[in-house]
Amino acid sequence: NGVKTLGVDHYPLRENNGVPWLSDTWLYDLAIVGRAAKRANAIYSVCIQAYCDVDQKKVDCTGDIRFQFYTAMAFGASMFEFYAYSTLHGPIAMLDKEGKPTDIYYSTRDAIREIRIFEKEYLEYEWKGVKSYLPENATCKAFENLAKCLDKTINGVKDVKVSRQTLISEFEKQDGKKAYLVVNYGLPVLSVCDLVQITLDEKSK
Repeated sequence: NGVKTLGVDHYPLRENNGVPWLSDTWLYDLAIVGRAAKRANAIYSVCIQAYCDVDQKKVDCTGDIRFQFYTAMAFGASMFEFYAYSTLHGPIAMLDKEGKPTDIYYSTRDAIREIRIFEKEYLEYEWKGVKSYLPENATCKAFENLAKCLDKTINGVKDVKVSRQTLISEFEKQDGKKAYLVVNYGLPVLSVCDLVQITLDEKSK
């Protein structure tokens, strides 16, 4: 009884010998739990990585938090939790050992302020599904894992061309109005732009 939530706790920002990378199974986990939350009519909560530990990439910009937000939202997430708030739970977190805000705190604050701008509108839509797209002849291990449970089509979208790894998710209001969220999927530290061309069918224009 009451409000139900279903969440996933998977920290995607990794690092090995100074080289940052993304977990290959993060998207798969987001998809599986997102679908389960939808079936259970539960609020979908995603835990955002806001710390650094062994083999974890340091969250060193607002983009690292923003990227996690938008990627999770592409799978229908509407609630966020954060780990970790204090360095009592990790070498680098939102607060240092003296309880003072760190750079991660301010990066998280700024990312939250950004999505707050359209939060009300976003929550009026129901998540319908998500699909991944790649440039011609490109490969992506995370997208390969995601393909095991991925949507074959996105309603209303006729054709998509992208310049790099891209996620496009479909949302719909009760009145039938559609919206699409486009995510440039890749490490923000690389600062790579994504050129996306979407052709909608006549009903969705």
